[in-house]
Amino acid sequence: MNTPSGGGQPADTPRRLDGHDGHDGHDGHGGSDAHGADTPEQVREQVEQTRLELGETIEALSAKADVTARAREKTAELRQRAAVTTGELRQAAALGARAARDNRAAVLAAAGALALLLLAWRRAAD
Repeated sequence: MNTPSGGGQPADTPRRLDGHDGHDGHDGHGGSDAHGADTPEQVREQVEQTRLELGETIEALSAKADVTARAREKTAELRQRAAVTTGELRQAAALGARAARDNRAAVLAAAGALALLLLAWRRAAD
């Protein structure tokens, strides 16, 4: 049997995605009948367990392979975040406009002072 270095599986045996090697740690003879074969009930349980694991593996692979669905999910998430941010910006702008209306004289005085400072700075630079 050909095994890769450090592994316990033959080189031609595919590795499972969940990291398990498919072995349950038993030598296959622990639950056997007197002739060394598994009982029909044990075989049915093993088949059912294998079906469940295969279903989970297929589901995981499908989710990873469905790039379109992942892109849609990301787009929806970004749209939601943008909507929240837009709402917050609108609210802040409304508060700023209200503050400017409530303090019109102070805003006009500050704008006038800024204009005078800019003119003085420009004349000093020339």
